[in-house]
Amino acid sequence: MSAKAYVFGLVGLIAVPASAAQFFIVEDVQKKSCAITQEAPTGDQYVVVGDGAYGDEATAASDMKKILACNPGDDARGSAREPPAAPSKQ
Repeated sequence: MSAKAYVFGLVGLIAVPASAAQFFIVEDVQKKSCAITQEAPTGDQYVVVGDGAYGDEATAASDMKKILACNPGDDARGSAREPPAAPSKQ
């Protein structure tokens, strides 16, 4: 491989992660509601909840369903409610 191709390949590897989108789960502390944004919040009206920056929106949306602050109707463990167990057959 020529030196020029090697340099361009190396520059390409460095540039790709820098341009990758990041998604944040943010909570409006006054309204007690959550949203997914592509920018980290500034100030004190919004706070980042969850695992910080996500690489894709689908993962952020999945995690948002598990966060108690974003789903106040869930039980104290913060997990989604499971359906009632089916009656056992005897």
